[in-house]
Amino acid sequence: MGTTKNSSKVRLLDLSRTVARAGRVPSGIDRVELAYLRELLTLGLPFYGLIRTRLGYLLLDAQGAAALLAAVESGASQAECIDRARAVAFARCPRSLLGWLLRRRFPAGLAYLNVGHSNLTRRVLLAVKSTNGGTATILLHDMIPLDFPQLQKKGRAKEFGRRMRRVARLADQVVCISGAARERVEYHLGKFGRVPPILTAPIGAEVVPPDVAALPPDLNTSRPYFVAIGTIEPRKNIGFLLDLWGDMDSKAPQLFICGSRGWGCEDVFGRLDAGAANVTELAGLSDAALAALLSGARALLFPSLAEGFGLPPVEAAALGVPVIANDLPSVREILGNRAVYLDVADPYSWIEAIKAHEQSPPEHDSQAFESPGWEAHFKIVFTVT
Repeated sequence: MGTTKNSSKVRLLDLSRTVARAGRVPSGIDRVELAYLRELLTLGLPFYGLIRTRLGYLLLDAQGAAALLAAVESGASQAECIDRARAVAFARCPRSLLGWLLRRRFPAGLAYLNVGHSNLTRRVLLAVKSTNGGTATILLHDMIPLDFPQLQKKGRAKEFGRRMRRVARLADQVVCISGAARERVEYHLGKFGRVPPILTAPIGAEVVPPDVAALPPDLNTSRPYFVAIGTIEPRKNIGFLLDLWGDMDSKAPQLFICGSRGWGCEDVFGRLDAGAANVTELAGLSDAALAALLSGARALLFPSLAEGFGLPPVEAAALGVPVIANDLPSVREILGNRAVYLDVADPYSWIEAIKAHEQSPPEHDSQAFESPGWEAHFKIVFTVT
């Protein structure tokens, strides 16, 4: 990608999340960790991967990390990826000996990168910093668990808070993916007593070529339709869209809800199972299929209550698809005037916007928006990390 290379550092990327999430449709954070792995594999610099397992830690060299990536991209399960990682491991150790392993293998120190929040433990951070000149760079996507604890699983906000205290105390550098996210990171880490140096580097949004053949063969897209993308959990506010469709008459356009079922939305799950009029739930679509579905949509609907970045609207805008979104600082920061911003406290305005877009055949202009790119992100991060 043409990244500026800082050749003085041996980099250690934490891949614990990649292994733990293997076999599932990648979430936004999953995609970021995989993007870092792919980039490091192309740099030609000393690079290793770290994986925490039930039995201890595995250390992978670049060849082993490439083998792991191939397994993940083939759809291998978590168990299969762990087996693969064990088979190609460069070194391994019990958890208590991680510091010893890193000091032995990297006597000149290393630059640890954690972009998925998994394995963000005191043990790991101290082990890294026990090496000669070892540094820890942590990418923080958002502070949503602390800003909106009511939208989290039970205990999630407390655990996230403990992780952020470790970041405040031990991180050498933090990367934020938007200015809006940086503002919240500075606020919360300041409350924990220390704000490490922060880089702001928007993450990349890759435009996947649409493939209509990858869509379910029985999917009817002949009528005007809208698309919503995201895991069905409280923050994504999918119930709001079901309410809108319930308030519209039987001639309402189609709504395709694309995302796996998460947690805390039993009412939404029940309504979907019962069959909401003009609403179709689609889980497990490939990126090419999703791009094809988006390309024919009147608009992407994004009523999310909180985001550190907001990949779905960015990816939709990159395809030239109109976006109707809740007015969030991070989304407005990235998309500017490329979206229609509406308050979810005013459902009537959403219905009016949906009806207006329904009457306008899609005339998508992908040149109207230039999405953030990974090359710019990595140039910022790897120049100093």
